[in-house]
Amino acid sequence: IVIWTATDAAGNATTCNQNVTVNPPAPTIPGTISGPINACEETPGFIYSISPVINATTYNWTVPTGWTITSGIGTTSITVTSGNASQSGNISVTAGNTCGNSSPVFKAVIITSKGTWIGNTTDWNDPSNWCGGVPSNATNVLIPITGSGIYPAISSATAKAHNLTIAAGASLSVNNYKLQISG
Repeated sequence: IVIWTATDAAGNATTCNQNVTVNPPAPTIPGTISGPINACEETPGFIYSISPVINATTYNWTVPTGWTITSGIGTTSITVTSGNASQSGNISVTAGNTCGNSSPVFKAVIITSKGTWIGNTTDWNDPSNWCGGVPSNATNVLIPITGSGIYPAISSATAKAHNLTIAAGASLSVNNYKLQISG
């Protein structure tokens, strides 16, 4: 409340009260977006987040075309479903309040195609080692160079692929089992 006194030419004083709302300034730019850079195509459950920003009352997220925000709109954390293989791009977020929005912060995201080796273990038949699950005879398989240096081994059952591409420097071991390529 602001209180002031007004005095007229005759010396009569009147005290006035006025409610004043002071809004905080627009928020500053958010910090780094956390979350994976690589995302398997058409896969739900990827989480991207930022730390809270001082004076922010809402957060405005954008995702690449074809991606879907499934939860967290307006908050510091979103859960998304990735798009298809041609829909890599940027995830961005601004922090906002009644006085405006911050500049955006960006995180580049890259879609990995179904049938691409991820390499958590060496087991060809473990679905967690592949984008899109264990390949079938309809899957085009790519074994790229991995940061972990873990490459597939076929040592527990017959493996299948439509076509197989092994990047220079990557490898595949077949140990007393078969690899059926149908392409």
